[in-house]
Amino acid sequence: MVLIVYGFPNAISALRFEWAWQNPNLSRRLKDSLPVRKSRETSFDYRLRVLALMLCSGPWNRLGLTIHWIKQSYARNLSENLVPPLHMPIAFGPIDSNCSETPSTKTASFGLCQICNIPFSVDSSIPLTCPSSCPLGQWHLLCLANYMTQAETVPDRLEISYLIPLSASCPACFNAELLWPSLIKSWKMKTIASKHSCSSTSL
Repeated sequence: MVLIVYGFPNAISALRFEWAWQNPNLSRRLKDSLPVRKSRETSFDYRLRVLALMLCSGPWNRLGLTIHWIKQSYARNLSENLVPPLHMPIAFGPIDSNCSETPSTKTASFGLCQICNIPFSVDSSIPLTCPSSCPLGQWHLLCLANYMTQAETVPDRLEISYLIPLSASCPACFNAELLWPSLIKSWKMKTIASKHSCSSTSL
């Protein structure tokens, strides 16, 4: 194995991506824009060009994916015209399945959602928060998702709408750039930490 792509929201999404990558001529999302294979191009290099196209095409270009080169000696620069979106990092090196992030067990109290002005209940999920830690930057997940998708809608083309948000300015401070994949990753870590804190006991 040389390269993997991970960060899909679920297994079905990952399998669909894999199928399209293996069968680009049959994929309805790729077949009309598929690059022509060059005469002396290896299958490996052509697959990388197809991957670059997929990462820049919908719906995959809106996912929080990571491109990971397991064997760096095989690493290639992706097509100059099809550079992966900025929110998709490129990693190198072997994957350590035993290595995982340790979530902080620090607890916090939350007040009102800055968008709907409804308090966070004890039983509700931990809010999403502004990466710049602005005082009012905390929201319910659905509230912020709706705000970000509306912020991305093109005014003169109302038919353009997205189920998964990608980026928007913080609605509290208007300075921080919110990236949905990063927000969700941070939110998941805080949720794990909260559950760990609630389930732990001390003597």
